Amino acid sequence: MRVLIFCSGNYSLSLMAEAYLNFYLPEEVQVFSLHTENQPVHKLAIQTMAEDGFDLSQSQTKHLVEIPNINFDYFILLSESEDHPFPAEIRATKQTSFLLPTMNEANENNNLADFHRLREEIKKSMLLFVGKAFPKMLNETE
Repeated sequence: MRVLIFCSGNYSLSLMAEAYLNFYLPEEVQVFSLHTENQPVHKLAIQTMAEDGFDLSQSQTKHLVEIPNINFDYFILLSESEDHPFPAEIRATKQTSFLLPTMNEANENNNLADFHRLREEIKKSMLLFVGKAFPKMLNETE
């Protein structure tokens, strides 16, 4: 089983979502995340996730071309708007999206409170995804 997370804006958020899915799902589910450009992980994303027990300090965003040309079972889009298209290069059986309306502002404002809020939105969104896509697995981790 393979899950791909794509973030259309703030490049650190797909890594945050990947950390939560790796925590919530068993090891046999492979989780990948990518962005449209390679960037260092935002220092406030690293700090915010460390407060929740995750170390993103060695993580790096991955570009679309770095993900193997494979089929995914699930594709998750993190976007600021509903009209952001799913990338045509991605082959996935099921697609879903989560709106994070101010995700780019968090990067631009360098505001820790914005990253805290986004972390909680991502955590909640990933739990919703797991509950719908893998309900039995979620019950086993509780």
